[in-house]
Amino acid sequence: MSRKLPKKLQDPRERTKNNIMIICEGQEYEEYIKALKNLGVWKTDIYNFYTSNAETAYNIVNLYDQYMKDKKYAVVLIFCDTDRVPYDAFMSIKSRLRKIYGGNSGFNHVVIYANPCTMRVVLAHSEKKNKIRTQNKFRNSSLIAKLTGVKNYKAHKKQIIDICKKITCDNYTTMKENITYTETKNYEIIGSTNFELFLERFESEDTSWIDDINNALGYHLR
Repeated sequence: MSRKLPKKLQDPRERTKNNIMIICEGQEYEEYIKALKNLGVWKTDIYNFYTSNAETAYNIVNLYDQYMKDKKYAVVLIFCDTDRVPYDAFMSIKSRLRKIYGGNSGFNHVVIYANPCTMRVVLAHSEKKNKIRTQNKFRNSSLIAKLTGVKNYKAHKKQIIDICKKITCDNYTTMKENITYTETKNYEIIGSTNFELFLERFESEDTSWIDDINNALGYHLR
């Protein structure tokens, strides 16, 4: 005897309307997003969060195209570093989104970024004005060791997981406070990030922001 989905869930728009895919530049980013999701500080009773590891920034837009086309997700977001000047990888994402949507609409609506790297946000769980000014893991290793206890950081899987284990609800609040007054619109400024905007959305019961993004992009679930 076959079991049918409830009528509401037979409608693809209902099945996908709160599914959020976050394409992550690499494992460091993906494990961090998973750690935040597991804290219970986001509205996981409303949103279904999924992650995908692009492994490199240059793979991101191809994945973005795939996830948009299969229409299993209400919104597809990108989580990445700004890279180093002249921001080659980052600008490739911006350029290819411009080809899809025209102008900077795609970039402004779906890209979550941190300058110079996401590790600056991760360390904001521990310290307000950390000195991360580069993506270079060797140059950052002593500060990472000081704030997390993880020595000789090289972004190995175990090291990433060990850092993420130290993320708590209390220091999640600390991180949000520490990034509140950072630059959010100019990705060329070291320390800038628009992460807080997306955190507010993930914590909100109001799902209209998803419709706002898709309407702005001219994309609608069918």
